Amino acid sequence: MVWGMSSAIGEDQASAALPQVQWLDTFERLSAARDAGLVEADDLERLAVAAYMLGRDSVCEKAWIAAHQEWLRRGERERAASCAFRHALGLFFRGDLAPAIGWVGRGGRLLEQSRSDSIEHAWLRMLTDLPRLFRGDPGAGSTFVEAEERSERLGNVDAVTFARIGRGYSLILERHVARGMALLDEVMVSVAAGEVAPVLSGIAYCQVITLCHDVFDLRRAHEWTEALTRWCDAQPGIVPFRGHCLVHRCELLQLRGAWTDAVEHAEQACSWLAGPPIWDALGSAYYQLAEIQRLRGDLAAAEESYLQASLAGRDPEPGMSLLRLGQGRIDLALPAVRRALAEATGPTARSRLLPACVEIMLEARETGPARTAADELARLAAEFDTPFLEGLVADAYGAVLVAEGDPSGCASPPTCRASRVARPRCSASNGTSPHPHRSCLSCARR
Repeated sequence: MVWGMSSAIGEDQASAALPQVQWLDTFERLSAARDAGLVEADDLERLAVAAYMLGRDSVCEKAWIAAHQEWLRRGERERAASCAFRHALGLFFRGDLAPAIGWVGRGGRLLEQSRSDSIEHAWLRMLTDLPRLFRGDPGAGSTFVEAEERSERLGNVDAVTFARIGRGYSLILERHVARGMALLDEVMVSVAAGEVAPVLSGIAYCQVITLCHDVFDLRRAHEWTEALTRWCDAQPGIVPFRGHCLVHRCELLQLRGAWTDAVEHAEQACSWLAGPPIWDALGSAYYQLAEIQRLRGDLAAAEESYLQASLAGRDPEPGMSLLRLGQGRIDLALPAVRRALAEATGPTARSRLLPACVEIMLEARETGPARTAADELARLAAEFDTPFLEGLVADAYGAVLVAEGDPSGCASPPTCRASRVARPRCSASNGTSPHPHRSCLSCARR
């Protein structure tokens, strides 16, 4: 049985990614059967999957609980644990960590007296250590290596896929970016081929694209975002992944200078992710909307969107500080961006803040600290080894050199080459921005 969907659903709906899967038809048919008391535990599992894909979260939760309880009534502890784990996976992806961890614990308790080589034990290990990855702990990688070996031995494609996502994530946390991205490419081949169950396929797309952005690999981010868009378009009515898809597309459209399209995508993402229930990506959607509004000069709207992002749990920096800079409030911008940098610990978070730090510090005439920030950005860029980040380094050094009274240094070949990489089709240079940019640092942010 595929972990995300029973084979009993029928040949026309057995694959995760086939275009002919009609989630609304499946949902309505199984809902009617449930109401008539004509469903078995397998049917309740399929109803939970269909409800999840359509964003009917209350129905999804009730169906998983009912299936879990029915398997318990039958004495099928491993199947009951499987329902607990699948429900937890959806909760993790939505950002509801506490209930997700609770369901993992319940499933684990059911497995205490079961055989230790079942696929459910592999899922238990992975989902137990998943919060460690969320906290940036690469030590969880060994768990996913062990789970991958067991899953391959048992022939479970879904568990293998999830284990490799965890391994790729941990490799990136260990700064082995090239190895991690190569493994994630392998994962996505299976997903794109329709070999993986539906919920897990959507999670894989969103997680891999997020990691591409985290390491500033815009080429991969673009390619997998386009693939996610096609996957969503082929399944009418799906909700949870479409909102994430729009956030990712908005980021890429912003970088390409297509600001009108980016605003439309961000507004739609905010609408879809606002729930109920509210998804954890809502803050990122509001942040992206704020970024485009700021770059277009609509500062009042941008401030409101940054506030909404903060209320949804997304730190509004560095965008809010750049907004304050645009308002002429350097007295607010400088301490805010310094606070954000002091609190940022990971290389990705610091790399996203440092270009803004350089820009704001130079505006405050703090040339020494600006050069220090540019130096750190250069060290991080060497670790990531991506053209985009190298371009941001060149822009930062160019601005520092001008501030230090050495504009001739900006014309050096490496600086010029990298600067062109950082500024692909910048809208600020074609007249669509209401204010000139000293550099494209503000345009190149997530």
